[in-house]
Amino acid sequence: MLTFFTSRRCMLVGNSPVSRVRRCVAWIIFILVPVMQDFEEKGMTMAKSNLRDLPDLKSLAQAGATLNVKVTPKAARDRVICEDDQIRVFVTAAPEHGKANQAVLQLLARCLGVAPSTLTLKQGQTARNKVFVYDP
Repeated sequence: MLTFFTSRRCMLVGNSPVSRVRRCVAWIIFILVPVMQDFEEKGMTMAKSNLRDLPDLKSLAQAGATLNVKVTPKAARDRVICEDDQIRVFVTAAPEHGKANQAVLQLLARCLGVAPSTLTLKQGQTARNKVFVYDP
């Protein structure tokens, strides 16, 4: 059996500090992997993403205003970009069962500074180009 010498005593490789750390890491992985899989199956995330660079669209929040939005689902991060007369929204949510539409609605409401219940998706439930109406 291999041995190596430490300050005053001879230790077996199996009891070395390195192998103790490896065992601890293995136990942590053994415990955390099923927990992470449960989070993924339930569609939960560990933390909310940082939305630092959201534009201020409060000037567009007028009664009856229509907002033309181009959506990109399954993006790397959530963000909103204003181009000419169209708003581009990138969301990390997948376009299935209305998850991306809900994420766009939440993000757009946050940019407009209004409650999500005041925005209605009028056109484009399954398309990338959507029309939202603000009705307070």
